Amino acid sequence: MVSPILSQGIFYLGDYLDRKLLVLCLDERCFIGTFCSFDHYGSIVLESAFERNVVENQYCDNPIGLLVVRAENIILIGELDLSLPQLPPHMTSVSLPQILTARKAERESLVLKRTLKKWMEELLEEDM
Repeated sequence: MVSPILSQGIFYLGDYLDRKLLVLCLDERCFIGTFCSFDHYGSIVLESAFERNVVENQYCDNPIGLLVVRAENIILIGELDLSLPQLPPHMTSVSLPQILTARKAERESLVLKRTLKKWMEELLEEDM
């Protein structure tokens, strides 16, 4: 049996059918598409979907088509206001290989920052 709180949330999803949504997932992936269906678990189906990859001021929209996103992978669902621009004007569209290279460099930079921070904390502990 589905809890009343969950069922209220699921019924609320029905209000967004046939609207353009942004879905943010646990693995930090972002999908945009037209909401066309959902199930009693809260999993959703998007049609004409694409994955939006953003790194700093660059982005790439990778077309997917029909997409099923399981409920346990969803962090956020938001409706897009079609009367507003979809992206800020300073964003630059790049190819998929370019954005993947930029994302890899961004992740490597983050790992390096974390490593340096850890080393600095260890040095400060030794001095005390």
